[in-house]
Amino acid sequence: MSEGEKPMVDKSESSSFEDLASAAAHEIEEAKLAEAAAAEKEKSAETQKDEWQDLLGSGALLKKIIKSGDDSEGLRPHRGDICRISYEIKIKDSNEDYFEKRDHVKIYLGDNEVLQGLDLALTLMYKGEACHLHMAPRFGYGESGLKPGESLGLIGEADGPKYNGSVIGPDTWLEAKLELHDWSEEPEHETLSIAERMEIGIRRRTRGNWWYGRGEPQLAIQLYRRALDVLDESEGGITDPTPSGELAQTSDALQELLEERLRVHNNMAAAQLKAGAFDAALQAVTRVLACQ
Repeated sequence: MSEGEKPMVDKSESSSFEDLASAAAHEIEEAKLAEAAAAEKEKSAETQKDEWQDLLGSGALLKKIIKSGDDSEGLRPHRGDICRISYEIKIKDSNEDYFEKRDHVKIYLGDNEVLQGLDLALTLMYKGEACHLHMAPRFGYGESGLKPGESLGLIGEADGPKYNGSVIGPDTWLEAKLELHDWSEEPEHETLSIAERMEIGIRRRTRGNWWYGRGEPQLAIQLYRRALDVLDESEGGITDPTPSGELAQTSDALQELLEERLRVHNNMAAAQLKAGAFDAALQAVTRVLACQ
């Protein structure tokens, strides 16, 4: 290796490569959001409503409050909370209508179930607050953009509506209206029925597939991991093989849960391969074979 030449890093050296990269990105963004929250406290409510706030300090995500929320207790939602929101999205400075509108929909904050700009802004909002957002491409549809006829990837909808507006290119900014109605903590997975686990797991896998199809394997991996969190069998469910080597009989519902886990593990392996995390992908495939 010549002097001054940087050594190459093999992503396959660590099975947690994509976790470390993702965690670092989250820490940076959350630190910037924390700074914005601290600065926001120093301003009056009227001042906040009259100006655009630079949430990340880079000009890439701007927020303007149009309706103040309840800040009496200083409470805001955290990652993993279930938020009930309404939002509308359009191309910034265009004369076109809002091409995506959702009213009183529930999302898991931090799961990338909505565009990243919306997800990040929610962490700085109070109950009942409404705001305008200007989002740089990386917090919208990224380098892939969005073309007429492509899926909008709406939360919880495997075959949702298609986009029918102008081409959204890699340099296209978006603007949005966002309102946070309320939120609640995510329930303990052990308290959920198998049917509820299946619904959440499928929802996360479907959203992960949408990100994967857009060339965003890191975001897909996050969704797949969250799906596996809720699809792990509860105590007393799938057991070790009996002395004869056979698996104990399981219920049809539990068997469906296992099959959904296999689908997620397979998708996870594909996303990890695309991200260059080869050891992690091998582990995911090994888990599939073990389950089978």
